[in-house]
Amino acid sequence: AALIGATLTYLEPLTLTPRAISLVLLPELSRGIGRGDDRTEAAKAVRAATAISALIAGPLVAVLIVERDRALQWLFPDDLVGGATLAWFAAAFWVSVIGAPAIAALAAIRLREASVAMWSSLVGFSVAIVLWIALGERMGVAAIGLGYFVGSCIQVTAPLIIATRFYAIAWRSLWLRLAMAAAGVFAIAATGSGLVRDLASVVLVVAVMAPELRMAASLIRRRRTTG
Repeated sequence: AALIGATLTYLEPLTLTPRAISLVLLPELSRGIGRGDDRTEAAKAVRAATAISALIAGPLVAVLIVERDRALQWLFPDDLVGGATLAWFAAAFWVSVIGAPAIAALAAIRLREASVAMWSSLVGFSVAIVLWIALGERMGVAAIGLGYFVGSCIQVTAPLIIATRFYAIAWRSLWLRLAMAAAGVFAIAATGSGLVRDLASVVLVVAVMAPELRMAASLIRRRRTTG
């Protein structure tokens, strides 16, 4: 219980970014759909929100995965080791952060589409419970993290697919680059921990997501100009 609580203490702040973005995104999409506007701008908004959410959370998640055996000791007693549990939870939170804008986008359509996120969550939670029961004896607490990760993937998949079809979102290479970043971070983590590896994982995530970094910078400049 202490391990899970400490892990969630580290990761819960990651949800603030997609929540803030969704608070802005949902009303804009709802008004646009109500006016019958072209969905091109809505598609761009959902893609930008997804990409920026992934970019903001990515470096922190990368460091937590690389430092999975030491990260909890920065704030908690030295005998609290996150290990695989922290790594799986960090990956799960990144998935949830990435999927949050798509879930908000569904809420702007109709009740039927908005309910997809709820049903996806129920299915994901059910699968997570099955994994906990099946793997708990073998993996221990790490089975909870693995189940949470798989459940999170299931939770966001259906909303992403439906939002992509409804808004005709052109994701381009975003998903491939996110997969590359995740694979690279886990590869670095497999070699050990330390400041050099921490920096390498952060640089990798930022480099792979360079288009999103430019997009965020452009939005900030545009905001300053119009403001």
